[in-house]
Amino acid sequence: MDSWPVRADEAIDPQGVSPVALELDSSRGRLYVAAAQSNSIEVLSLADGSHLGSIPAGWYPTDVILSPDGQKLLVLNGKGEGSGPKMPGIPGDMRGSLSIMDVPGDSTLVEGLDQVRANNAYPTTFFPERCTGKFFPVPRALGEPSPIKHVIFILRENKTYDQNLGDLEGADGDPSLVMFGETITPNLHALAREFCNLDNFHAEIEVSVQGHYWNVASTINDFSEKVWHAGYRDSSRVPSTGTMQPDYPIGDFIWHKLQDAGIDFRNYGEPLGLAGEYERFADHVNMDYMLDLAQYLYDKPDAEKAQVFLDEVEAGIFPPFVYLALLNDHTWGGSAGKPTPQWMVAENDYATGLVVDTISRGPYWHETLIIITEDDPQSGADHVDSHRSIALLVSPYTRKGFTSSVHHGFSSLIRTYGLILGMPPLNMMDAQAAPVNECFTSQPDFSPYELRPMQVEYALNPTRSPASAASEHMDFSKPDRAAGLGAVLWWATRPGEPLPPELANEKAALDASLRRALGPRGALDYDDDEEEEERRALPIPYGWKPWNEINRKDGP
Repeated sequence: MDSWPVRADEAIDPQGVSPVALELDSSRGRLYVAAAQSNSIEVLSLADGSHLGSIPAGWYPTDVILSPDGQKLLVLNGKGEGSGPKMPGIPGDMRGSLSIMDVPGDSTLVEGLDQVRANNAYPTTFFPERCTGKFFPVPRALGEPSPIKHVIFILRENKTYDQNLGDLEGADGDPSLVMFGETITPNLHALAREFCNLDNFHAEIEVSVQGHYWNVASTINDFSEKVWHAGYRDSSRVPSTGTMQPDYPIGDFIWHKLQDAGIDFRNYGEPLGLAGEYERFADHVNMDYMLDLAQYLYDKPDAEKAQVFLDEVEAGIFPPFVYLALLNDHTWGGSAGKPTPQWMVAENDYATGLVVDTISRGPYWHETLIIITEDDPQSGADHVDSHRSIALLVSPYTRKGFTSSVHHGFSSLIRTYGLILGMPPLNMMDAQAAPVNECFTSQPDFSPYELRPMQVEYALNPTRSPASAASEHMDFSKPDRAAGLGAVLWWATRPGEPLPPELANEKAALDASLRRALGPRGALDYDDDEEEEERRALPIPYGWKPWNEINRKDGP
């Protein structure tokens, strides 16, 4: 069986264009191929499969159709032009588009190829070309040296920029949309002020199942992009993504690339991309951490989880790349008897600060980069775009007190540490992403970071409140099963304040999920005016150690 490459030139065009649909044009001898990740329609010759040119499309084209008279092309763009400054649920804010155009001539196809290449490579023009061979923490080319020898990638769960950092001065934030401001996240704010904060960082995806995938693959293949919708609708008749070969992207996952490049790594809590190959990666996974997270999800403090990693570092287990999942800022919403969202986000913030503080006072600080981000921006509002989220770069080699407004995404983060560690690109998305060059300096500052204490008291959610009433019927068994969590978090963190318009879709998603849970006549009184019962002191749940046992400083 013959196969035809979709890329115009396999020598210069990176892999990963993601062909997802075909259309024959027999009269012109053409085959049109919808290439989802290159945002284009690629055109091949029916005679020999040679590449005739390209047609620029919208975001994630999913189909291409030739009109009955053969004169028009109809291109369906799954994600259209994006979402804009609204929020959640982001999938509801995403609007596809239909492009209708005259069938292009041969010369137009050649021009289209140049345009598609320029569109996709645009991020590589963000920075002027620098001479190779000069000292800079982020190498200009793969294989050049870097003073950074260790990268810690901290992944947290489900926050927009405005949701946490909208009150940060000197950056593009909207304080009116803040749920977890500086009182709750003092370490996030301090790190953003003291190191490099990205206020124009946009996740390439909409929900966690995509976000976790993209963070370990710099893409998501078409199978996974489409099946997650079915999984979110009815608690999944399809298997989890990133766990079997049909879901593997063409460039595989970072675990494969790191291993192939001879770069040692340690995985604390991220199963995507290796769940079906645990034997292959057994030496790189802390399986106790992985299984504990799978069994108890958000039921252990993140500081205790972080201490597992820090204990291994103290024991000399600190490979060049560390992936650390600290996910409790997802929260249990308003679920009665669970810790409040304020406490869970504050504790997650404390754990993040604890990692930075401890590493910055240890023997590896002079050669370490810590990247802090969220898997997706699903549970809050943002005044810029529903994809805007949080990303901080922390290192002696990052500029101090610097806010970057350069447009970046997860692929930029992967490209940055890939160049530092010597890991080749996985696919076209990180190969053509802009490294976060502007955050780095050749003049390091080795001053340690000072951990900020928690300012939120440990408390349970009350049993009678709008947030607890809604959360009772939400699914917290897996990440992102709790439709409408953004609205619940607003009620929990800003009681008495009207839900902002940016969260209207979250309320609609919550109403729909409650109708499914309670039946067509079921309803909840979100405006329950009974007094909330006082929050009670809590017993320490399973596995939670007293703070003085997990923290070398005075606990909160």
